[in-house]
Amino acid sequence: MSEKVLFFVILSFIGGIAIASFFNVGLPLFILFFVLFILLLVFIYKPKEKIGLIIFLCFLGFFLGVLRYKSSLSFLNDISVQKYVNQEVELEGVVSTDPEIRQDKVLLTLDKVKINQQPIKSRVLVFLPLYPLYHYGDVLRIKGKLHYPEKFEAFDYPRYLSRFKIGLICFFPEKIEVIDSNKGNFILKHIFLIRRHFRKVILSFLTEPQASFLSALLLGLKHEPVPEVKQWFSYTGTSHLMAISGLHISLIIYLLAYILNNIFLVSRRKLIFFILPLGTIFVFLAGAPASAIRAFLMGLALVLGDCLGRKVDSFKLLIFTAFLMLLFNPLLLSADIGFQLSFLAMLGIIIFKDFFHFIFQKIPNTKLHLKDVLSITLSAQVFTLPLSLYYFGIFPILSPIVNLLVVPILPFAIGFGLFFVLMSFIPFLSGILTWLVWIPLTYILFIIRWFANLPKVEINFVSFYPVIIIYSLLGLIVFLWKRKRSKFSLN
Repeated sequence: MSEKVLFFVILSFIGGIAIASFFNVGLPLFILFFVLFILLLVFIYKPKEKIGLIIFLCFLGFFLGVLRYKSSLSFLNDISVQKYVNQEVELEGVVSTDPEIRQDKVLLTLDKVKINQQPIKSRVLVFLPLYPLYHYGDVLRIKGKLHYPEKFEAFDYPRYLSRFKIGLICFFPEKIEVIDSNKGNFILKHIFLIRRHFRKVILSFLTEPQASFLSALLLGLKHEPVPEVKQWFSYTGTSHLMAISGLHISLIIYLLAYILNNIFLVSRRKLIFFILPLGTIFVFLAGAPASAIRAFLMGLALVLGDCLGRKVDSFKLLIFTAFLMLLFNPLLLSADIGFQLSFLAMLGIIIFKDFFHFIFQKIPNTKLHLKDVLSITLSAQVFTLPLSLYYFGIFPILSPIVNLLVVPILPFAIGFGLFFVLMSFIPFLSGILTWLVWIPLTYILFIIRWFANLPKVEINFVSFYPVIIIYSLLGLIVFLWKRKRSKFSLN
Protein backbone atom coordinates (compact mmCIF):
# COMPACT_ATOMS: atom_id res chain seq x y z
CA MET A 1 0.00 0.00 0.00
CA SER A 2 1.45 3.37 -1.05
CA GLU A 3 1.75 6.31 1.32
CA LYS A 4 -0.95 8.22 -0.57
CA VAL A 5 -3.46 5.35 -0.35
CA LEU A 6 -2.76 4.95 3.39
CA PHE A 7 -3.38 8.68 3.79
CA PHE A 8 -6.72 8.25 1.95
CA VAL A 9 -7.73 5.43 4.29
CA ILE A 10 -6.84 7.48 7.40
CA LEU A 11 -8.84 10.45 6.07
CA SER A 12 -11.76 8.09 5.38
CA PHE A 13 -11.61 6.76 8.95
CA ILE A 14 -11.71 10.32 10.34
CA GLY A 15 -14.49 11.16 7.87
CA GLY A 16 -16.52 8.18 9.15
CA ILE A 17 -16.16 9.39 12.74
CA ALA A 18 -17.12 12.93 11.70
CA ILE A 19 -20.26 11.84 9.84
CA ALA A 20 -21.34 9.55 12.69
CA SER A 21 -20.65 12.33 15.23
CA PHE A 22 -22.73 15.06 13.64
CA PHE A 23 -25.39 13.15 11.69
CA ASN A 24 -27.80 10.33 12.43
CA VAL A 25 -26.26 7.90 9.96
CA GLY A 26 -28.68 5.57 8.20
CA LEU A 27 -27.67 3.37 5.26
CA PRO A 28 -28.77 5.78 2.43
CA LEU A 29 -27.06 8.77 4.09
CA PHE A 30 -23.98 6.65 4.81
CA ILE A 31 -23.66 5.72 1.09
CA LEU A 32 -24.27 9.30 -0.06
CA PHE A 33 -21.62 10.78 2.25
CA PHE A 34 -19.15 8.07 1.31
CA VAL A 35 -19.56 8.60 -2.46
CA LEU A 36 -19.17 12.38 -2.09
CA PHE A 37 -16.14 11.90 0.15
CA ILE A 38 -14.36 9.57 -2.31
CA LEU A 39 -15.10 11.83 -5.29
CA LEU A 40 -13.59 14.78 -3.38
CA LEU A 41 -10.44 12.82 -2.50
CA VAL A 42 -9.93 11.58 -6.05
CA PHE A 43 -10.53 15.08 -7.48
CA ILE A 44 -7.99 16.70 -5.12
CA TYR A 45 -5.19 14.10 -5.09
CA LYS A 46 -5.59 12.29 -8.46
CA PRO A 47 -4.02 8.98 -7.34
CA LYS A 48 -2.23 6.69 -9.83
CA GLU A 49 -3.29 3.43 -8.12
CA LYS A 50 -6.29 1.39 -9.27
CA ILE A 51 -9.41 3.29 -8.39
CA GLY A 52 -11.31 0.13 -7.41
CA LEU A 53 -8.76 -0.77 -4.73
CA ILE A 54 -8.79 2.79 -3.38
CA ILE A 55 -12.59 2.83 -3.16
CA PHE A 56 -12.66 -0.52 -1.33
CA LEU A 57 -9.98 0.51 1.21
CA CYS A 58 -11.55 3.93 1.76
CA PHE A 59 -14.97 2.33 2.25
CA LEU A 60 -13.42 0.00 4.82
CA GLY A 61 -11.78 2.96 6.62
CA PHE A 62 -15.02 5.00 6.49
CA PHE A 63 -17.09 2.07 7.81
CA LEU A 64 -14.59 1.37 10.62
CA GLY A 65 -14.72 5.06 11.58
CA VAL A 66 -18.51 4.95 11.92
CA LEU A 67 -18.28 1.65 13.81
CA ARG A 68 -15.58 2.99 16.17
CA TYR A 69 -17.73 6.00 17.04
CA LYS A 70 -20.82 3.87 17.68
CA SER A 71 -18.86 1.47 19.92
CA SER A 72 -17.54 4.40 22.02
CA LEU A 73 -21.12 5.23 23.06
CA SER A 74 -21.71 1.91 24.83
CA PHE A 75 -21.47 3.54 28.27
CA LEU A 76 -24.33 5.91 27.35
CA ASN A 77 -26.52 3.06 26.15
CA ASP A 78 -26.18 1.03 29.35
CA ILE A 79 -29.83 0.19 30.08
CA SER A 80 -28.96 -1.41 33.42
CA VAL A 81 -28.30 2.01 35.07
CA GLN A 82 -31.66 3.60 34.18
CA LYS A 83 -33.39 2.09 37.22
CA TYR A 84 -30.86 3.80 39.53
CA VAL A 85 -31.25 7.34 38.14
CA ASN A 86 -32.94 9.82 40.56
CA GLN A 87 -32.79 7.10 43.22
CA GLU A 88 -30.85 6.87 46.48
CA VAL A 89 -28.07 4.34 45.83
CA GLU A 90 -24.85 3.06 47.31
CA LEU A 91 -21.97 3.07 44.86
CA GLU A 92 -18.27 2.25 44.95
CA GLY A 93 -15.56 3.46 42.61
CA VAL A 94 -11.92 4.47 42.22
CA VAL A 95 -10.92 8.14 41.93
CA SER A 96 -9.47 8.00 38.41
CA THR A 97 -8.16 11.57 37.97
CA ASP A 98 -6.64 14.30 40.07
CA PRO A 99 -9.60 15.96 41.89
CA GLU A 100 -10.53 19.33 40.36
CA ILE A 101 -10.59 22.02 43.04
CA ARG A 102 -12.96 24.94 42.31
CA GLN A 103 -13.67 28.08 44.35
CA ASP A 104 -16.50 26.48 46.37
CA LYS A 105 -16.41 22.74 45.59
CA VAL A 106 -14.37 19.77 44.41
CA LEU A 107 -15.13 17.61 41.36
CA LEU A 108 -13.82 14.08 41.16
CA THR A 109 -14.37 11.26 38.67
CA LEU A 110 -15.09 7.70 39.75
CA ASP A 111 -14.17 4.78 37.50
CA LYS A 112 -14.76 1.03 37.82
CA VAL A 113 -18.07 1.93 39.43
CA LYS A 114 -20.38 -0.55 41.13
CA ILE A 115 -23.95 0.39 42.03
CA ASN A 116 -25.36 -1.86 44.73
CA GLN A 117 -22.44 -4.20 43.91
CA GLN A 118 -23.40 -4.31 40.19
CA PRO A 119 -20.63 -3.02 37.83
CA ILE A 120 -21.61 -0.37 35.26
CA LYS A 121 -19.82 0.95 32.14
CA SER A 122 -20.19 4.67 32.82
CA ARG A 123 -17.98 6.83 34.99
CA VAL A 124 -19.60 9.04 37.64
CA LEU A 125 -18.79 12.71 38.29
CA VAL A 126 -19.15 13.52 42.00
CA PHE A 127 -19.56 17.07 43.40
CA LEU A 128 -18.15 17.43 46.93
CA PRO A 129 -17.45 20.15 49.54
CA LEU A 130 -13.90 21.51 49.69
CA TYR A 131 -13.11 19.39 52.74
CA PRO A 132 -12.19 16.66 53.50
CA LEU A 133 -9.79 16.07 50.61
CA TYR A 134 -9.72 12.88 48.56
CA HIS A 135 -6.92 11.74 46.29
CA TYR A 136 -6.24 9.89 43.07
CA GLY A 137 -6.43 6.13 43.65
CA ASP A 138 -8.80 6.31 46.64
CA VAL A 139 -11.64 3.77 46.61
CA LEU A 140 -14.81 5.50 47.82
CA ARG A 141 -18.14 4.17 49.01
CA ILE A 142 -20.80 6.80 48.46
CA LYS A 143 -24.45 7.05 49.39
CA GLY A 144 -26.44 9.56 47.38
CA LYS A 145 -28.68 10.27 44.39
CA LEU A 146 -27.59 9.70 40.79
CA HIS A 147 -28.66 11.99 37.93
CA TYR A 148 -28.17 12.23 34.20
CA PRO A 149 -26.29 15.42 33.25
CA GLU A 150 -28.60 18.04 31.71
CA LYS A 151 -28.15 20.82 29.19
CA PHE A 152 -28.22 24.33 30.58
CA GLU A 153 -28.69 27.47 28.51
CA ALA A 154 -26.71 26.97 25.28
CA PHE A 155 -24.18 24.53 26.81
CA ASP A 156 -24.51 20.83 25.95
CA TYR A 157 -23.20 19.50 29.27
CA PRO A 158 -23.96 15.80 28.56
CA ARG A 159 -21.92 15.94 25.34
CA TYR A 160 -19.09 17.77 27.11
CA LEU A 161 -18.89 15.07 29.80
CA SER A 162 -19.18 12.23 27.29
CA ARG A 163 -15.59 12.77 26.11
CA PHE A 164 -14.51 11.66 29.60
CA LYS A 165 -16.90 8.68 29.42
CA ILE A 166 -18.99 10.26 32.17
CA GLY A 167 -22.71 9.52 31.91
CA LEU A 168 -23.88 10.05 35.51
CA ILE A 169 -23.58 12.76 38.20
CA CYS A 170 -23.88 12.68 41.97
CA PHE A 171 -24.36 16.04 43.73
CA PHE A 172 -23.01 16.36 47.29
CA PRO A 173 -23.74 12.83 48.56
CA GLU A 174 -24.88 12.46 52.17
CA LYS A 175 -22.25 9.85 53.07
CA ILE A 176 -18.70 9.21 51.82
CA GLU A 177 -16.31 6.57 53.10
CA VAL A 178 -12.75 5.76 52.01
CA ILE A 179 -12.56 1.97 51.94
CA ASP A 180 -9.15 1.62 50.24
CA SER A 181 -6.37 3.70 48.71
CA ASN A 182 -3.40 3.53 46.30
CA LYS A 183 -5.42 1.72 43.65
CA GLY A 184 -4.37 4.01 40.81
CA ASN A 185 -1.41 3.94 38.45
CA PHE A 186 1.87 4.31 40.38
CA ILE A 187 3.41 6.78 37.90
CA LEU A 188 0.25 8.91 37.60
CA LYS A 189 -0.06 9.04 41.38
CA HIS A 190 3.39 10.59 41.73
CA ILE A 191 2.85 12.96 38.81
CA PHE A 192 -0.29 14.27 40.54
CA LEU A 193 1.67 14.60 43.80
CA ILE A 194 4.26 16.71 41.98
CA ARG A 195 1.43 18.78 40.47
CA ARG A 196 0.01 19.53 43.92
CA HIS A 197 3.49 20.41 45.20
CA PHE A 198 4.04 22.84 42.31
CA ARG A 199 0.66 24.43 43.02
CA LYS A 200 1.67 24.99 46.65
CA VAL A 201 4.98 26.52 45.55
CA ILE A 202 3.22 28.94 43.19
CA LEU A 203 0.67 29.99 45.83
CA SER A 204 3.46 30.41 48.43
CA PHE A 205 5.69 32.73 46.42
CA LEU A 206 3.29 34.67 44.19
CA THR A 207 0.30 36.86 45.02
CA GLU A 208 -3.00 36.97 43.14
CA PRO A 209 -3.84 37.15 40.32
CA GLN A 210 -0.35 36.16 39.12
CA ALA A 211 -0.40 32.91 41.16
CA SER A 212 -3.65 31.56 39.74
CA PHE A 213 -2.68 32.65 36.21
CA LEU A 214 0.62 30.75 36.42
CA SER A 215 -1.23 27.70 37.83
CA ALA A 216 -3.48 27.82 34.76
CA LEU A 217 -0.53 28.28 32.39
CA LEU A 218 1.67 25.48 33.73
CA LEU A 219 -0.66 23.05 35.48
CA GLY A 220 -3.87 23.39 33.50
CA LEU A 221 -5.75 24.61 36.60
CA LYS A 222 -7.98 26.95 34.58
CA HIS A 223 -10.57 27.22 37.37
CA GLU A 224 -8.06 28.76 39.81
CA PRO A 225 -8.46 32.43 38.75
CA VAL A 226 -11.28 34.35 40.43
CA PRO A 227 -14.39 35.26 38.34
CA GLU A 228 -13.27 38.87 37.86
CA VAL A 229 -9.98 37.79 36.26
CA LYS A 230 -11.80 35.28 34.05
CA GLN A 231 -14.01 38.15 32.87
CA TRP A 232 -10.95 40.13 31.77
CA PHE A 233 -9.85 37.24 29.56
CA SER A 234 -13.38 36.67 28.25
CA TYR A 235 -13.95 40.33 27.32
CA THR A 236 -10.64 40.50 25.40
CA GLY A 237 -10.88 37.13 23.60
CA THR A 238 -7.82 35.74 25.39
CA SER A 239 -9.43 32.94 27.42
CA HIS A 240 -7.36 30.44 25.43
CA LEU A 241 -4.28 31.62 27.35
CA MET A 242 -5.66 30.13 30.57
CA ALA A 243 -6.16 26.67 29.05
CA ILE A 244 -3.25 24.37 28.24
CA SER A 245 -3.22 24.35 24.46
CA GLY A 246 -1.06 23.43 21.51
CA LEU A 247 0.57 26.84 21.79
CA HIS A 248 1.77 26.14 25.35
CA ILE A 249 3.08 22.66 24.56
CA SER A 250 4.79 23.85 21.38
CA LEU A 251 6.57 26.53 23.41
CA ILE A 252 7.61 23.97 26.02
CA ILE A 253 9.06 21.63 23.38
CA TYR A 254 10.88 24.55 21.74
CA LEU A 255 12.31 25.73 25.09
CA LEU A 256 13.42 22.22 26.05
CA ALA A 257 15.09 21.67 22.67
CA TYR A 258 16.82 25.08 22.85
CA ILE A 259 18.09 24.61 26.43
CA LEU A 260 19.26 21.03 25.88
CA ASN A 261 20.96 21.86 22.59
CA ASN A 262 22.56 25.20 23.48
CA ILE A 263 23.22 24.98 27.22
CA PHE A 264 23.68 21.27 27.93
CA LEU A 265 25.15 20.65 24.44
CA VAL A 266 22.91 17.66 23.73
CA SER A 267 23.18 16.78 20.04
CA ARG A 268 20.03 17.14 17.92
CA ARG A 269 19.99 13.40 17.27
CA LYS A 270 19.69 12.69 21.01
CA LEU A 271 17.05 15.33 21.82
CA ILE A 272 14.21 12.83 21.43
CA PHE A 273 15.46 10.76 24.40
CA PHE A 274 15.14 13.80 26.70
CA ILE A 275 12.05 15.48 25.26
CA LEU A 276 9.94 12.29 25.24
CA PRO A 277 9.97 11.64 29.04
CA LEU A 278 10.06 15.33 30.06
CA GLY A 279 7.27 16.28 27.67
CA THR A 280 5.13 13.33 28.75
CA ILE A 281 5.45 14.33 32.40
CA PHE A 282 4.51 17.95 31.59
CA VAL A 283 1.41 16.89 29.60
CA PHE A 284 0.19 14.85 32.59
CA LEU A 285 1.05 17.65 35.03
CA ALA A 286 -1.18 19.87 32.91
CA GLY A 287 -4.07 17.41 33.17
CA ALA A 288 -3.50 15.80 29.74
CA PRO A 289 -6.09 17.81 27.73
CA ALA A 290 -6.63 16.71 24.12
CA SER A 291 -5.01 19.85 22.68
CA ALA A 292 -1.86 19.27 24.74
CA ILE A 293 -1.60 15.62 23.71
CA ARG A 294 -2.06 16.55 20.05
CA ALA A 295 0.58 19.28 20.21
CA PHE A 296 2.99 17.01 22.08
CA LEU A 297 2.62 14.19 19.55
CA MET A 298 3.15 16.62 16.68
CA GLY A 299 6.12 18.29 18.34
CA LEU A 300 7.61 14.91 19.13
CA ALA A 301 7.25 13.77 15.53
CA LEU A 302 8.87 16.99 14.28
CA VAL A 303 11.81 16.51 16.68
CA LEU A 304 12.09 12.87 15.62
CA GLY A 305 12.10 13.89 11.96
CA ASP A 306 14.85 16.39 12.73
CA CYS A 307 16.84 13.68 14.53
CA LEU A 308 16.53 11.36 11.54
CA GLY A 309 17.40 14.16 9.14
CA ARG A 310 14.03 14.06 7.36
CA LYS A 311 11.65 16.87 6.47
CA VAL A 312 8.19 16.18 7.94
CA ASP A 313 4.96 16.98 6.06
CA SER A 314 3.13 19.07 8.68
CA PHE A 315 -0.34 18.54 7.22
CA LYS A 316 -0.02 14.76 7.02
CA LEU A 317 1.47 14.74 10.50
CA LEU A 318 -1.51 16.74 11.82
CA ILE A 319 -3.96 14.30 10.19
CA PHE A 320 -2.08 11.27 11.54
CA THR A 321 -2.04 12.77 15.05
CA ALA A 322 -5.79 13.40 14.87
CA PHE A 323 -6.26 9.80 13.66
CA LEU A 324 -4.37 8.38 16.66
CA MET A 325 -6.31 10.49 19.15
CA LEU A 326 -9.69 9.71 17.59
CA LEU A 327 -8.83 6.02 17.43
CA PHE A 328 -8.52 6.04 21.22
CA ASN A 329 -11.36 8.50 21.89
CA PRO A 330 -13.70 9.21 18.93
CA LEU A 331 -15.87 11.49 21.11
CA LEU A 332 -13.18 14.20 21.05
CA LEU A 333 -14.27 15.31 17.59
CA SER A 334 -17.81 16.30 18.54
CA ALA A 335 -17.60 16.76 22.34
CA ASP A 336 -14.31 18.63 22.82
CA ILE A 337 -14.37 22.23 21.56
CA GLY A 338 -10.74 22.61 22.62
CA PHE A 339 -9.74 19.74 20.33
CA GLN A 340 -11.59 21.31 17.40
CA LEU A 341 -10.11 24.79 17.94
CA SER A 342 -6.62 23.45 18.57
CA PHE A 343 -6.74 21.34 15.39
CA LEU A 344 -7.97 24.33 13.36
CA ALA A 345 -5.30 26.59 14.89
CA MET A 346 -2.56 24.20 13.77
CA LEU A 347 -4.19 23.83 10.35
CA GLY A 348 -4.36 27.62 10.08
CA ILE A 349 -0.64 27.90 10.85
CA ILE A 350 0.18 25.30 8.20
CA ILE A 351 -1.98 26.99 5.55
CA PHE A 352 -1.62 30.72 6.35
CA LYS A 353 1.86 31.13 7.84
CA ASP A 354 3.55 31.70 4.46
CA PHE A 355 0.73 34.05 3.44
CA PHE A 356 1.28 36.28 6.49
CA HIS A 357 5.06 36.03 6.03
CA PHE A 358 4.45 37.55 2.60
CA ILE A 359 2.19 40.27 4.10
CA PHE A 360 4.84 41.13 6.73
CA GLN A 361 7.83 40.80 4.38
CA LYS A 362 9.03 44.33 5.19
CA ILE A 363 9.22 43.59 8.93
CA PRO A 364 12.75 42.46 9.91
CA ASN A 365 12.87 39.02 11.54
CA THR A 366 15.07 39.93 14.53
CA LYS A 367 16.33 37.61 17.29
CA LEU A 368 12.88 37.89 18.85
CA HIS A 369 11.44 36.42 15.62
CA LEU A 370 8.77 39.17 15.46
CA LYS A 371 7.71 38.25 11.91
CA ASP A 372 7.31 34.58 12.88
CA VAL A 373 5.31 35.46 16.01
CA LEU A 374 2.97 37.76 14.08
CA SER A 375 2.49 35.23 11.28
CA ILE A 376 1.82 32.28 13.60
CA THR A 377 -0.49 34.24 15.92
CA LEU A 378 -2.62 35.68 13.11
CA SER A 379 -2.71 32.38 11.19
CA ALA A 380 -4.10 30.54 14.22
CA GLN A 381 -6.58 33.32 15.06
CA VAL A 382 -7.92 33.71 11.53
CA PHE A 383 -8.63 30.01 11.12
CA THR A 384 -10.22 29.50 14.55
CA LEU A 385 -12.31 32.69 14.38
CA PRO A 386 -15.30 31.27 12.44
CA LEU A 387 -15.75 28.28 14.76
CA SER A 388 -15.31 30.50 17.83
CA LEU A 389 -18.07 32.74 16.51
CA TYR A 390 -20.33 29.73 16.06
CA TYR A 391 -19.79 28.41 19.59
CA PHE A 392 -19.58 31.65 21.58
CA GLY A 393 -21.69 33.96 19.41
CA ILE A 394 -19.51 37.06 19.95
CA PHE A 395 -16.20 38.40 18.70
CA PRO A 396 -14.38 41.15 20.67
CA ILE A 397 -13.07 43.57 18.05
CA LEU A 398 -9.93 44.28 20.10
CA SER A 399 -9.03 40.59 20.47
CA PRO A 400 -6.40 40.47 17.66
CA ILE A 401 -4.60 43.53 19.07
CA VAL A 402 -4.56 42.14 22.62
CA ASN A 403 -3.28 38.78 21.43
CA LEU A 404 -0.50 40.40 19.42
CA LEU A 405 0.58 42.33 22.53
CA VAL A 406 0.59 39.38 24.95
CA VAL A 407 1.32 36.18 22.98
CA PRO A 408 4.98 37.13 22.22
CA ILE A 409 5.55 37.46 25.99
CA LEU A 410 3.99 34.05 26.73
CA PRO A 411 7.24 32.06 26.15
CA PHE A 412 8.96 34.12 28.86
CA ALA A 413 6.11 33.55 31.33
CA ILE A 414 6.12 29.79 30.66
CA GLY A 415 9.92 29.44 30.54
CA PHE A 416 10.59 31.46 33.72
CA GLY A 417 7.59 29.79 35.38
CA LEU A 418 8.94 26.29 34.74
CA PHE A 419 12.41 27.27 35.95
CA PHE A 420 10.84 28.90 39.02
CA VAL A 421 8.85 25.83 40.19
CA LEU A 422 11.74 23.46 39.47
CA MET A 423 14.36 25.55 41.33
CA SER A 424 12.23 27.01 44.13
CA PHE A 425 13.75 24.61 46.67
CA ILE A 426 17.03 26.60 46.48
CA PRO A 427 16.51 29.48 48.98
CA PHE A 428 18.69 32.18 47.41
CA LEU A 429 17.31 31.48 43.93
CA SER A 430 13.62 31.50 44.83
CA GLY A 431 13.48 35.29 45.42
CA ILE A 432 15.22 36.12 42.13
CA LEU A 433 13.14 33.66 40.15
CA THR A 434 9.93 34.99 41.72
CA TRP A 435 10.66 38.42 40.25
CA LEU A 436 11.67 36.94 36.88
CA VAL A 437 8.34 35.14 36.50
CA TRP A 438 6.32 37.97 38.10
CA ILE A 439 7.33 40.53 35.44
CA PRO A 440 5.93 38.78 32.30
CA LEU A 441 2.86 37.57 34.20
CA THR A 442 2.12 41.10 35.43
CA TYR A 443 2.63 42.59 31.96
CA ILE A 444 0.18 40.11 30.38
CA LEU A 445 -2.42 40.66 33.10
CA PHE A 446 -2.00 44.47 32.93
CA ILE A 447 -2.58 44.55 29.15
CA ILE A 448 -5.60 42.25 29.36
CA ARG A 449 -7.15 44.15 32.29
CA TRP A 450 -6.59 47.53 30.61
CA PHE A 451 -8.33 46.45 27.39
CA ALA A 452 -11.08 44.67 29.37
CA ASN A 453 -11.96 47.96 31.11
CA LEU A 454 -12.47 49.76 27.80
CA PRO A 455 -16.04 50.02 26.46
CA LYS A 456 -16.97 46.65 24.97
CA VAL A 457 -17.00 46.57 21.18
CA GLU A 458 -18.01 43.20 19.79
CA ILE A 459 -19.78 41.53 16.89
CA ASN A 460 -22.67 39.18 17.67
CA PHE A 461 -23.43 36.12 15.54
CA VAL A 462 -26.55 34.01 15.91
CA SER A 463 -26.35 31.81 12.81
CA PHE A 464 -24.07 29.16 11.32
CA TYR A 465 -24.18 30.77 7.85
CA PRO A 466 -21.51 33.44 8.59
CA VAL A 467 -19.16 30.58 9.58
CA ILE A 468 -19.62 28.90 6.18
CA ILE A 469 -19.15 32.23 4.36
CA ILE A 470 -15.97 33.13 6.30
CA TYR A 471 -14.33 29.72 5.71
CA SER A 472 -15.29 29.91 2.02
CA LEU A 473 -13.67 33.35 1.75
CA LEU A 474 -10.55 32.12 3.56
CA GLY A 475 -10.29 29.20 1.17
CA LEU A 476 -10.70 31.51 -1.84
CA ILE A 477 -8.01 33.90 -0.53
CA VAL A 478 -5.50 31.07 -0.07
CA PHE A 479 -6.34 29.57 -3.48
CA LEU A 480 -5.88 32.91 -5.31
CA TRP A 481 -2.69 33.76 -3.42
CA LYS A 482 -1.08 30.37 -4.12
CA ARG A 483 -2.11 30.60 -7.76
CA LYS A 484 -0.59 34.06 -8.06
CA ARG A 485 2.60 32.95 -6.29
CA SER A 486 3.01 29.90 -8.55
CA LYS A 487 2.60 32.09 -11.65
CA PHE A 488 5.14 34.58 -10.26
CA SER A 489 7.67 31.80 -9.55
CA LEU A 490 7.27 30.43 -13.10
CA ASN A 491 7.96 33.84 -14.57
